Amino acid sequence: MEGRTDQLILLKPKELKKKLNAAMEDGINSIVFCTLEGSPLAQVTDPGYKSKTAVVANIFYEYMDLGTHAFNENTLESIIIENQEGFVMAKNVHNHILCFFCQDTCKKGYIMRKMEALGGALSTQLEPLNMVQ
Repeated sequence: MEGRTDQLILLKPKELKKKLNAAMEDGINSIVFCTLEGSPLAQVTDPGYKSKTAVVANIFYEYMDLGTHAFNENTLESIIIENQEGFVMAKNVHNHILCFFCQDTCKKGYIMRKMEALGGALSTQLEPLNMVQ
């Protein structure tokens, strides 16, 4: 279609992994950066968090979709999900999801600030390229 533009994202995998590693510390079990569908693009953990990431991404996407349909807006920026192992914080970063899987001992406010800082750093790495088709 003439005049249609699609946006592609260019990721630098080594820098992405380096930024995720820098955010890891005691009490954080895993940090995963994934697509809205839950496919991991980068992670700092064992691969066992892949299914958990997919569940979090699904919940996050459904809330984004609900806000769009119910209120004609999509302002969801982050969510917190508590579970038996602790809690998960997830943040929207350019239509990708940044997930922190944490133990109960972590302070939620501290993790939120850490997630915001990492999300900002990842935003600078995501470079939109416009492609005209």
